[in-house]
Amino acid sequence: MRVIRKSLQHSKFSRVRLGAMLGLPIAVLCAIWLSQAPLQPVQAVSAGIVISQVYGGAGCGTASCSTYKNDYIELFNRGASAVSVNGWSVQYAAAAGTTWQVTALTNTTIQPGQYFLVAESFGANGVNNLPTPDVTGTIAMSATAAKVALVNATTALSGSCPAGASIVDLVGYGATASCFETAVAPAPSTTTADVRGANGCTETDNNSTDFSVTTPNPRNTASTLNPCGGGGTTTCCHVDVSCGAAHFGIPELDNS
Repeated sequence: MRVIRKSLQHSKFSRVRLGAMLGLPIAVLCAIWLSQAPLQPVQAVSAGIVISQVYGGAGCGTASCSTYKNDYIELFNRGASAVSVNGWSVQYAAAAGTTWQVTALTNTTIQPGQYFLVAESFGANGVNNLPTPDVTGTIAMSATAAKVALVNATTALSGSCPAGASIVDLVGYGATASCFETAVAPAPSTTTADVRGANGCTETDNNSTDFSVTTPNPRNTASTLNPCGGGGTTTCCHVDVSCGAAHFGIPELDNS
C-alpha cells in the first residue's frame, strides 16, 4: 500500500487561519488540509499486511543444527482494518536469482494485530516443530541470504528485482541479496531469524533497520493479537496518516 508523508515545514496553514477552523469537524479539517498541503513523493510503506519474520534454517546437515524443522515466513497485519489474503502468495528467490517460487495463501482474512504462518521446506535435523501453520508450502529457503516477497496475486514474479503494484511487501536478507527495501536485512542463520521490530509493527521501508536477527518466534493466526498502536491511533481522509499535531501543528485531534 502506498502512503503519502508530509512534514510540518511544508504546511500552508497559518496559525491564524488554523485557529479559525478549530471548531470544524475533523473530517472537514482533513479535507481542507489535504487540498492545500503540498504532496511529497509516494513511498511504498506497507500499512496493512507485512512480512514480519523470515527463517530459512531448516534442513541443515547435522543433527539438531536447526532451531525449527521447517523454514517459514510469518505475515502480520500492522494496520487498523482486516485484510483478506485470498488469491495472494508468498514468493521466494535465491539471493541473486531471477526465478521465483510461489506458495499460494489460503482464503483467510487477517485481523488487525494478527499473525499468519507459512511453513515451507521440512528438515529432519531441526529441534522444534512449528506451531500449526496456516498454510504449508515446499520451498527450501536459504538460511543466510535470499529474497521473499508478499504478492497480491499467485503469478510468479520474474527478474532479479521485480517491481509493480502486485508486490505488497519485500524483504531481501543477507549481504548478497539483489533486491530489498533501502538496504538488506541482516543475515540470519540456522538458529536465528530475521524478525520485524515491535512484534511486527515497525515499518520504515528499510529492511536493514526494520529487521533484526534474533531467536525465531513463529506465530500463527491463533497467537495472541498484537494491534499496533493499541487502538488509540486515528486515521483520516482515506490515506494512511494520523490526525493530530504531527500534521496540523495543533494539539492532537481525535475523531473517535
